[in-house]
Amino acid sequence: SQAQGIIIDTNWVQRILTTEEKSQSIFRKYTQIKKLPANIDGQGEVIHTRDNIADQLAISGRQVSNYMRLNYLVPSFKEMINNEKINIKSGVKLSYFSDKIQQWIYDNFIDVINNKNISTLNKDMTNSEIEYLFKVYKSRSIINNFPIETKLNKYFKLKVENENEIGRASCRE
Repeated sequence: SQAQGIIIDTNWVQRILTTEEKSQSIFRKYTQIKKLPANIDGQGEVIHTRDNIADQLAISGRQVSNYMRLNYLVPSFKEMINNEKINIKSGVKLSYFSDKIQQWIYDNFIDVINNKNISTLNKDMTNSEIEYLFKVYKSRSIINNFPIETKLNKYFKLKVENENEIGRASCRE
């Protein structure tokens, strides 16, 4: 109804909405507009629903599409977006996987899920390809966080700095 449309628009402007609330608002708006007769511009061209919503909410058509895609995320990833652990672009990428695969990724690789890792995913990847990719990230994170590695890096860094100091001092003499 028109009243619902007004409420959605008012909320969009006056309230600070979470990403999930924006996503749901756009989805509701999209559903409402689709029920109406086609909107025609001055040249007699049909205005696409996405562009119609973008104009009404003063955002880009791409943003409308991205928010729409977030409706296809499992709750775990919606929560990660709301908590700013991953961004909208990552959410969109994950949304192309089935709910089952999304939940499997979340359950098995939560410790290495981040925007950079998600950016390397492809919606056509098999589970074994996804698993291999995240196992590589896991092994890198284990190596990078390994205390002995950190100690060795500090030791060698200090050693190189000391040798450089000695080298500079002997050049001055």
